[in-house]
Amino acid sequence: MRGRESAWPADLSQWQQEANNKGITAKEGTEAFTRILATGFPQVAVSTQDLGSLIEQHYTYTPPATDTPLTEQSRPTHARPNLMVPYVSPRNDVEREIVDLWQRFLGIAEIGIHDNFFLLGGHSLLGTRLISRLRDTFDIDIPLRRLFDAPTVAGLAEMVAGRQREREEQETRRLLARLETLDEREVEEELNKRAMQADPLNGQHLNSKTASPGR
Repeated sequence: MRGRESAWPADLSQWQQEANNKGITAKEGTEAFTRILATGFPQVAVSTQDLGSLIEQHYTYTPPATDTPLTEQSRPTHARPNLMVPYVSPRNDVEREIVDLWQRFLGIAEIGIHDNFFLLGGHSLLGTRLISRLRDTFDIDIPLRRLFDAPTVAGLAEMVAGRQREREEQETRRLLARLETLDEREVEEELNKRAMQADPLNGQHLNSKTASPGR
């Protein structure tokens, strides 16, 4: 077991060591699970640290100075730490949007798409807020577990892009199914309506050309 751990990158070993120090052993986990089942409580929190202090630490609001704007878009104040992975800049709009959110939440000026969220100083409470913001930004369901399974910008972007493709495919199937029930005039009206939603200016132009022969 020790030989396997020594082969890990130094930053991952450090992260694992910190997780081990703050976590519980398998035996302790089994005992905690048994005790939880015996309580009958609908929800139980297990923590090796003082839970009240943790909540207060992460959620206590400190008012900013009067000359500091109350905005989440404040500039990052920390440089990117030394990681085992090289910096790779975002390659598309989805990755750029996620990098921007990470910079706001972590306060780090330069974040690569393969950087580990937890090695950058992220934690589960901050991750919960980040995932909530990602859901609002992309209007898709992103499980919190995804951040633990793939704690990188590239990993999250891959899931976002996949969910967006699935939604577009479902919308296309619904449109085709609807068009099959319409006559030729209704099909043209439906397509014009879709064009207006996608591009209002171009949609108005198409609509005026369609109406001109009737004058």
